[in-house]
Amino acid sequence: MISIESLRWTSRDEVGAELLPLLDDESSPWHLPAARLVAFLAPRSLVPAYVRIALDRGRGFWIRICALRALARSGEAIAEDALAALLAEDPPAPAPAALFPSAPTTPSLVELLPLARGPSRLSLVLAHLAQKPPAFVRALLLESVTLADKPSPEVERWLVDRWLEDLAGRAPDDEDAEVARAALDAYPEVKGVLVAHWSRAARDDRFFWDLYFHPDLVDLLVTDEAARAEAARALVSSPWALREVLGAEAIRRAVIEAVRAKSAALVRSEEPPAPYRYRGALDWLEFNDPDLAAELLADETLAPVVRAELGVALLHKRRHLALRALVRGGEPGHRPLVRALLRAVAVNPCGQDLAELRGCLDLPDPAAQYRALDLLDALAEDGPAVREALSRLASHDDPRLRVRALGALARRGHGESLRALVEAARSASEVCVRAEALRRLGALDAARDHFKVFEQALRSDHASDGAGLHTPAAEQAAIALGAVFGGEALTALMRGYLVAPGELAEMAIESAMAVVMEELTGTARSAAERREEIVARDGGVTVGWTPFDGREVGVEG
Repeated sequence: MISIESLRWTSRDEVGAELLPLLDDESSPWHLPAARLVAFLAPRSLVPAYVRIALDRGRGFWIRICALRALARSGEAIAEDALAALLAEDPPAPAPAALFPSAPTTPSLVELLPLARGPSRLSLVLAHLAQKPPAFVRALLLESVTLADKPSPEVERWLVDRWLEDLAGRAPDDEDAEVARAALDAYPEVKGVLVAHWSRAARDDRFFWDLYFHPDLVDLLVTDEAARAEAARALVSSPWALREVLGAEAIRRAVIEAVRAKSAALVRSEEPPAPYRYRGALDWLEFNDPDLAAELLADETLAPVVRAELGVALLHKRRHLALRALVRGGEPGHRPLVRALLRAVAVNPCGQDLAELRGCLDLPDPAAQYRALDLLDALAEDGPAVREALSRLASHDDPRLRVRALGALARRGHGESLRALVEAARSASEVCVRAEALRRLGALDAARDHFKVFEQALRSDHASDGAGLHTPAAEQAAIALGAVFGGEALTALMRGYLVAPGELAEMAIESAMAVVMEELTGTARSAAERREEIVARDGGVTVGWTPFDGREVGVEG
């Protein structure tokens, strides 16, 4: 059996060849992780092996899919007879429930669509699709428009046209409307499907959500006075239409009613009636009536989560007024509001916020203090008062805040804090604290002296956080390895991938490896540039984690 320790990064081709035997060894604990890693690396030299595995009906469902994805990502063409053989298995549109031993191993047809490259292969795939009933084509289209590995543009265009051709002879139903929503951004012409659907269907909550998310549908669907009044009362019309149909006083009443209904529902732990009205009310307050937003924000009888969203809405046009709430963040009822404001400020922090942010360091709320530290660091705020606050927080009772303050002090050159940060990354009792220490250590120049700390965390620190979504130590270690060490980290990242504890950890490793491998054949990047690119590739999922996530019911960290 191949040992993880024997694996060394050399090149895509050599690593892929070394991993390939694991795809044949179903007894190996790294059988499926190795297949996913090969699919990610997709070296072109292994195309014959991908085809062999994909054609083997004795292989597991996910092994065959990984081979097909590797083939698609390699950019190489599959032989026509091999593609014909795969199509001859008559693959289903959506993937079957293939987690059971008795399930068929035939991959979903959507996995073959990216292989339709070139006229002859495209003709093969389209001839196969032409034999399928309309419901099959619709299901395949819905699956294809949400894929990361997109089918060829010609195939997807054919699917859209075939679906629209079928709709020419019948009225669209709920499933057609679902496909239209998924395809609308890429194919604006399918807007007509939603129009036709709602011209006939009963107008339920989904109708008003469609108007809310696609305002241009309003003019197409709201064509008489009664319908215009209904859309306006639902607060999904344009500001111009709201003013024309309702008038200022009626808008005010409708907005207040929507906000209070949401608050009352939260207090009763119920779903609010007409939830789109609440979203429309917040939009109106943010862009058209900040004075009413301030009035509602001052109402302490409203549910804390509602007041938090009102504060964020007010931030857009009355930033100074919204930030006044930060000074009351120590009061339990104000904590959701303060945390929401700090998250919103983080999108675009500016120097005019410094006084309020410094004040947040004295709040009796570790999660808010943590966010404020992030913002002060982003604004490069320093000075005796800040350092005094950091020294105080470095002895805080909450270990999550304590390690965040140690990171801030280490960033300012405090050697003792650096040593404490390294020790926390290695041996803190809570995984959230270890992960936070790894994150802060990975942002320092001194991180280069601690490769083993990151490597060990990636390989073995696989505990999940309080919310159960992240394995944060492994994820933060992967980001740090890729950002700080570049090409030197590829062996550690590859080994970590084979034992990754979950999908988010795999995502972080893939993002780090992709950035580093690009750099090997392109322009050199700094550690900060690598980190920024790694974060961008995983959509901020892992970097958006904080050690306070999921610790209070109903309140985000």
